[in-house]
Amino acid sequence: MGRRLFLIVVLSFILPGALCAENHFYGGIQLGYAVLTGDAGREMDDAFSPGIFLGHDLAKNTSIEASLMYSSHDDEVPDIGDYSMDVISLLFGPRFTYPLDTLAMYFGTGPGVYRVHYKYKPEFIPGIPRDETDVEFGVYLDLGFVFRLKEGRRLGFDMRYHHVIENELLDGDMMTIGVRVVFDKIWP
Repeated sequence: MGRRLFLIVVLSFILPGALCAENHFYGGIQLGYAVLTGDAGREMDDAFSPGIFLGHDLAKNTSIEASLMYSSHDDEVPDIGDYSMDVISLLFGPRFTYPLDTLAMYFGTGPGVYRVHYKYKPEFIPGIPRDETDVEFGVYLDLGFVFRLKEGRRLGFDMRYHHVIENELLDGDMMTIGVRVVFDKIWP
């Protein structure tokens, strides 16, 4: 009952804006840097994190956005063995924008689905290799700002904190910082 009530309240705020807003889709690419925390952060290095995103404006300062990001982390500890972890993040949630004079600040949050592929190969000693893939769930918090480059294009900088709830393989959270190029009104 509580979930249904929450859904009704959220939709009552979003749907009127969606019906009145222009049909405005935007999308783009993002280039970032991913840092693992917890045990994974102590064992794995930081990684380059490219991604893509697609959003739809629901109202003047509110949009909904989906992002897909990838990062590949290798071991950095002097232990004997070769570790690697690949993380694919799928994020979906609302984004609230606060326009200022020459730029706009934004805040977003929502659920995330994280596909984690972990590999371990022993080196120089006997051991059991591991090659596991798991899907883990979490939530993210996104803060950033964006400014207009020219008509139809914007440049943004953002920072995201990913709290991974079911962290059997990842065993920690993740932070990403990045630069994004936004292309306005990509369809129709």
